[in-house]
Amino acid sequence: MKKRGVSIAVKMVALLLVIFVFEGMLIGYNVIHGDVLEYMQTNERNIFHERVVNRKNYLEEKMRVRWADIEDSTTKINNMTQKLVDEGTISLDSLDKSSESSMPLLKEASDVLISLVRSNGVTGAFLVLNTENLEEKKQEGLYEDKPGLYLHDYDPASRAWERNQDLLWSYAPAEFIRQQEFSTDEGWKTKFNFSQCGDYLPYLYEPYKAAKNTENVKERDILDFGYWGYTGINDCAQKEAIMYSVPLVLEDGTVYGVLGIDLMSEYVKKLLPYLELIDDNKDGSYFIGIQKGDESTAENVLLSGNTYMSAFSQGGETVFSKKRRTNLYR
Repeated sequence: MKKRGVSIAVKMVALLLVIFVFEGMLIGYNVIHGDVLEYMQTNERNIFHERVVNRKNYLEEKMRVRWADIEDSTTKINNMTQKLVDEGTISLDSLDKSSESSMPLLKEASDVLISLVRSNGVTGAFLVLNTENLEEKKQEGLYEDKPGLYLHDYDPASRAWERNQDLLWSYAPAEFIRQQEFSTDEGWKTKFNFSQCGDYLPYLYEPYKAAKNTENVKERDILDFGYWGYTGINDCAQKEAIMYSVPLVLEDGTVYGVLGIDLMSEYVKKLLPYLELIDDNKDGSYFIGIQKGDESTAENVLLSGNTYMSAFSQGGETVFSKKRRTNLYR
């Protein structure tokens, strides 16, 4: 009886093993020949693509609706400037020649910059004054320092009443600083030091040139001349930042400077949580670049994550090739 019982148990186990093996082979066959693997991979790619698109849309919405909403601030500064010119308090002939000549305007405009930083949730706001033809200056190789203001906020996510200690002047005349409640930033300068770096940086040059070369510029929407760009660390910039600026234009069409905002790279990276990209995997990265004429090439701006770090070079370029029948690039 004992031998018979063992024999039956062995047979039952053997039968179960045969069933399991058969089911395993059947599942394997379906996975390989039934497009299950392809379906799973496609589903993973679609989830990944959706997460990237959602994050892209989130940033674009912030850029258009909040960060770049500086039209009202531009109007306020234009009205201030026009009033001071009409009163004879400032002169357009000497406005950008010295801090003393521009001081009345800088004092009045400072409140606009403070309000702009706070209301738009950006890391910086700046005003650069210029009434000269920058194209001619560049052709002559002449780069002059320009008066203006640059205010930084290193914690735009904090509440407004707590943020006064985070507001620092990066560029402002010494006389102006002595009358202000906010401190100066590390590396503070009295003027925008374009002579030191030997160039007029794009946030000034591009929107100013576009408005200067446009006939009847006051008939155009000032946002048509808005310029998005990027500044890395160099002789003219101490921090990496994405920047947006528009020209300042008086009633008679005189272009006399630019107003803009910045988003420091470290702050933008916090808005790109790369761990959300791939479940249970820390190898994802978000990449932001400036697309060139060829859509497959982008100028490197910033990277959030470690996957691409070894190949990423600041100021370099990245070339993408699209995978066939997918929304993925490599």
